[in-house]
Amino acid sequence: MKAVHTGAPIFCLILIISGCMAESKKTQEPVKAAWKISAATDKRTYHSKQTMWVNVTMESDQEGEAEIYIHGIKSGRQEHLRMRSNETIKSGFNMFAKKFRVPDCATCAGIQPGAYTVAVDARFQGEKRTVTLRVEVLQ
Repeated sequence: MKAVHTGAPIFCLILIISGCMAESKKTQEPVKAAWKISAATDKRTYHSKQTMWVNVTMESDQEGEAEIYIHGIKSGRQEHLRMRSNETIKSGFNMFAKKFRVPDCATCAGIQPGAYTVAVDARFQGEKRTVTLRVEVLQ
């Protein structure tokens, strides 16, 4: 009696081996945090020596440490607003407020009445995002 070979067992073996090889090629990439930042001041117009609140909101799907840098109200080469802080970010909404005293609108203080930029920079999970705000400073 002659044996007839159908090839089925060899075909199944090839499928099993190729499936194992495909699995071993997969690599796990680190998952980047999905996050966004928004900011606003408590008012649009300020007078000399008034208190300005900069309210920052960060929304994230991960926890970690964020570096926040608020700066602006620049005249010439000097920025009159410079605040840096480290914040613990939790998954979800995170809100914090920073207080600043508006400088005098006088020549000796270095700023003139007018429109100024306030920038909020955030560094989180290896990425940087910036929100830019405009404020008016009056005498």
